Amino acid sequence: ALSLSEMNEMLFYENSQYEIELSYPADWIAQEPEPNNAGIIVGFLAPEEDIDDPTVYLLVQNEELPAGEEITLAQYSEAAIRILKESLPDLEVLTESDVTIGELPGHAIVYKPNSEGMTDRVLIAWTVVGEDAYVFTYNAPDELYDQFAADVADIIDSFKAGTAAQQPENSGSWVEPTATGSSEEPNQMEMEE
Repeated sequence: ALSLSEMNEMLFYENSQYEIELSYPADWIAQEPEPNNAGIIVGFLAPEEDIDDPTVYLLVQNEELPAGEEITLAQYSEAAIRILKESLPDLEVLTESDVTIGELPGHAIVYKPNSEGMTDRVLIAWTVVGEDAYVFTYNAPDELYDQFAADVADIIDSFKAGTAAQQPENSGSWVEPTATGSSEEPNQMEMEE
C-alpha cells in the first residue's frame, strides 16, 4: 500500500497576513497558532502526531527585522547562530551550510541540543526577505528525523514570500545542509517535486 507521501499528494497553505505560500504532504496537519509573540505563523505536524504534544513537527516563524537597517542574510545568520549557541551551551552542530529555500538564498544548521533528557535532532533554516526573516524549525527525535526529512525538505522548498507568492510555480531545490567545514559537494539529497 502506498502512503499519501509516496503518492506526493500535496496540499496548499497560504497566509495573506505574512504573504507566504507553502505546499505540504496531505498526510501532515497544518495548524495555525493563537496570536503569539514568537512570530509563529504555522506549524506542520507529521502523520499521527499528537496535536497537544507533538514530537515531529515543522514550525514556520516570521521575525521582523529593524526597519531601515537592510540586514543581510550573512548578518542574520551570524546573529542567529551566536544566539543559538549562547542559549544551548551543550549544542552539538552536525551540519551547517548555505541552502536555497524556494527560490531564495538561505542558511541552515542541523544540531542536537544535548540538553538533559533531549534526544532530538533539530534543523533550523532561514532566509531574509526585505525587512523580514522567515525561520523554519524541524524538530524530531533522532530515530525519526530521517523518516520525515524528505517531507520537510519538500515543504521548505515550496516556500514563497511576498511578490513571489503571487507568481506561477517555480521549482527550487532544497539541499540538506552538509557538514561544517566540509569541502565536498553538497549532499545530493535534492528532492524532486
